Amino acid sequence: MSVIKYKRKKYLRLARVCKNNPEIVEVFKSLPHYIHYSRGWLEGLSVMQYIDRMFWFLYVANRTAYNVQYQDNAPINYETKLPLPIGELSYEELEEELSSIDYNTFTNSGGYFIDEGYIDSLHLLRNFLCKEYKVHHTKELTRIRKKWNLTTKFKIN
Repeated sequence: MSVIKYKRKKYLRLARVCKNNPEIVEVFKSLPHYIHYSRGWLEGLSVMQYIDRMFWFLYVANRTAYNVQYQDNAPINYETKLPLPIGELSYEELEEELSSIDYNTFTNSGGYFIDEGYIDSLHLLRNFLCKEYKVHHTKELTRIRKKWNLTTKFKIN
């Protein structure tokens, strides 16, 4: 296993793709981690802010995993603007991008540097996208359902 160091613009683009898709925004609104934080110490956190926040933490986790894996000191880019056009991605293409991000958030030894709630949100989003073309991540979803006390299957209202 290796860790690929992604540029900040990849995360900015994916966040913008998610925020521009009303169906995906609805997925985010129903995520247990978002609901927990938007009603708790981050009361009033909008779903758009949550999406930006999740992709920011995924970016930082990727850079940290890369630095730990290779004993490097790759800087963290705090850029928040994305000048390039975002284009569109199919659900399958978006899931492939998220899968790659997911994989590159961990070191060879399994270390990761992000709140589990954001990883769980990423996995639930990936599950939604996979259902669109009939792929399931059942082992991971079982763990998430148990952790967040989800008694029924994750679904969109």
